[in-house]
Amino acid sequence: MSNLLENLLWQKLFPEQDLLMVVDNKNYPYMGAGLNACTRDLARFGQMLLQQGVFNGIEVIPASWIKETAMADNSYKENFSKDPFGELFPNGHYKNQTIVDKNGCFYCLGIYGQCIYINPKYETVIVKLSSQPGPAIPMLLIDSVIAMNKIASSA
Repeated sequence: MSNLLENLLWQKLFPEQDLLMVVDNKNYPYMGAGLNACTRDLARFGQMLLQQGVFNGIEVIPASWIKETAMADNSYKENFSKDPFGELFPNGHYKNQTIVDKNGCFYCLGIYGQCIYINPKYETVIVKLSSQPGPAIPMLLIDSVIAMNKIASSA
């Protein structure tokens, strides 16, 4: 799995550093968390999402996947509204490991507050590194969301 991720995605972003993943005792990657990368490389990933799956003229992932992630039917929105993060993003949804707000901004969140923020309207990517005191605390995300939206809209 790690070789697949490395070859099909990571190397196409021309990263500055190797991607590090937490693995179990059988050397199988834990895909739910434990992905480590530097800020610039995470920004490359965000830029690729902003550019509909293309980075440096190379298709990394299909544009159809980005469009599918951005769009969601009512069942996605209804299910997400019941989640604590859904309260922070009214009329948003969660799909393909990504939160999408009502304005079409993407939030790729890490368990301890890390975030890759993609705002297509303002063509902005922001990477926020973090180490919250506990995992997945929605209330700690509010100020970050406000700040990232403000930065994007003033650029």
